[in-house]
Amino acid sequence: MKLEELYNRAVFVDANAFIYYLEGICNEFAANIIKAGSRNVAKIKLVTTVRVCDEVLFKIAIIRAKAIDPSFSSDTVKKLRRKPDIVKSLVKDLTTVVHFFQSLNLKILPMDRNILFRSLEIIEKYGLFGNDALSVYVMQRRNMKYLLSSDKDFDLVDWIVRIDALR
Repeated sequence: MKLEELYNRAVFVDANAFIYYLEGICNEFAANIIKAGSRNVAKIKLVTTVRVCDEVLFKIAIIRAKAIDPSFSSDTVKKLRRKPDIVKSLVKDLTTVVHFFQSLNLKILPMDRNILFRSLEIIEKYGLFGNDALSVYVMQRRNMKYLLSSDKDFDLVDWIVRIDALR
């Protein structure tokens, strides 16, 4: 696939793709998709959900906490709950992530109880669960087929064109 094929199209972005981009480990094609989805360029419309953004913020906080204190390599969340000062110190990193989201031509869709309940159809049909099922339901409802994600579970959905953020 060529980048130009995605111009003027919507691409749903999964949490791992954002995280890999922010950590500088995504592949060049994925990076170019996100760059083409910046407000400055706006050749690709990026779409995600508030739930995905929350997951990105949470996982970036975990990554940064482990960098601050290597003892967090196991039971990170439990240890962070006991050290709110470290959590507070992460706000600068998390603000950077929020500003990154704001710099994109990114539509962040809300989640509501209907999406939650209707995602059961996705669970039953494809065997996906959690945030993956929610994301697929949102994509289906919005007639989207392009997904930037390294999660191979999405390959169970025959109408999704998954663009791997790592390879």
